[in-house]
Amino acid sequence: MNCHYHPDQTATAACALCQRELCPACQNAAEGGPLCPECLNQAVQCYKRSLTPEYRSINPVASAWLALIPFLGAIYNGTYLRALSQFLGMALLILLFDAADLGPLGALGSILFYVYTIIDAYRVASRMKAGLLDGSTPDLVLTPRTKLFYGVGLVVLGLLFLLRNFELFDFDWLHRLWPLLLIGVGAYMVWKGFEKLKSGPAPSAVPAAAPRVPVEPPASTEGKQS
Repeated sequence: MNCHYHPDQTATAACALCQRELCPACQNAAEGGPLCPECLNQAVQCYKRSLTPEYRSINPVASAWLALIPFLGAIYNGTYLRALSQFLGMALLILLFDAADLGPLGALGSILFYVYTIIDAYRVASRMKAGLLDGSTPDLVLTPRTKLFYGVGLVVLGLLFLLRNFELFDFDWLHRLWPLLLIGVGAYMVWKGFEKLKSGPAPSAVPAAAPRVPVEPPASTEGKQS
């Protein structure tokens, strides 16, 4: 295996964060294992960001308390698009369950989503305080995978509600098929579990300790002095 940055050099370790193969010249010693130049630079930037007054003033506990008022925790963190997406998600959840005549299940789903927003506000504030996230970071709002998921979901729901307005579609059948949601989540967890079992344990990124070389004590000089 060759080094990611120097293809002509043999790699002797992997980055503890991104798992890129590194040659000795590219390894930067760290507590959890060697870091590549890019991960080291990101770590330095996160540390510098965490020292600024803007991020040191962020209080994760205050963010969680403010999140008791729906979406206010995300607004406190400065993640306004995240707050908007949470609001739209809650509204669509209530609207969908109401249209399907699943009042009790809709109430349970809304409560769980509300609790999630509180936990999410605390988690995001903690990562921002540590300098790991920036409120303007696009990935903090929507990753490419979640963009695809939300986009397809909104298109499908929009089409269903449009057909319902023209009496071409009815949500009444959902109250019989909602257990499929539990089956789908369980199947996804089983699939992910099998993938991890097949891949096996992740290789350790910490390099093996160098062998200790015995050091002989210096020879006594008493005989020479005499």
